[in-house]
Amino acid sequence: MRFFPHFIVSILSALSSYGLNAQALQVFSSAGESIKNSSGELSFTVGEMIIETWTQNHGSLSAGFHRPVISMAITGTREFTDIGIEVYPNPALDHVVVQTPGDNKLLIVVSDNLGRTMCRHLHDSDFSNISFDNMPPGMYYLIVYKNDTRIRTFKILKSK
Repeated sequence: MRFFPHFIVSILSALSSYGLNAQALQVFSSAGESIKNSSGELSFTVGEMIIETWTQNHGSLSAGFHRPVISMAITGTREFTDIGIEVYPNPALDHVVVQTPGDNKLLIVVSDNLGRTMCRHLHDSDFSNISFDNMPPGMYYLIVYKNDTRIRTFKILKSK
């Protein structure tokens, strides 16, 4: 791993021999390092660049910005199917109604905050009543699946 700093120093030395000069910047530094050898010196910092400083009799204030780099990779895609599902009432007392336009064969799973499955229901008509009678008051998740793919999740509050 010690090869890397020497490689960087060599690159910077080569670039400076072609007349490229780095401009010194002020930064609010939170980390960094300085590496020296017979070919030159490499210093780097992690922090925010200072773009302006205001000075008064009793102190100074510097302003800067931080530009984080976020690297993301898409690992898969899936189509979202919106079939116009309605769930009501919310908050619920003893049941909720799941309404869809037309005949849709859906699996409805109700789970609690710990992820435990409280009930499963096969929805194959326009309306379904999901009973919350045997469940204590709290927050529940009504998860709708179509063809083994989750298409929608509703938060349901069961009141007393």
